[in-house]
Amino acid sequence: MDLSKTELFGGFKQSYLRTKDAKNNSEIFQVIYSLFETLNWIVCIDDNLKSIDPNWINKYGSEAEYMKAIRFARNRVHHQWT
Repeated sequence: MDLSKTELFGGFKQSYLRTKDAKNNSEIFQVIYSLFETLNWIVCIDDNLKSIDPNWINKYGSEAEYMKAIRFARNRVHHQWT
């Protein structure tokens, strides 16, 4: 199923807000679950942008390093926690 950009960003926003709320919760697993989801939404958005323009990230110069760092964090979390 293909999601629109609105749906992708909506999923990200909802999970991000859950992560912000969870950080104030004493239950550490709520933070872990929501962070896991948020990182996956970000990478999903990145993948979607790459399918439209494989070089999209190169247009942002040094700012592209943030996306590379987020992807690295997502991969570490995804492969270490699953």
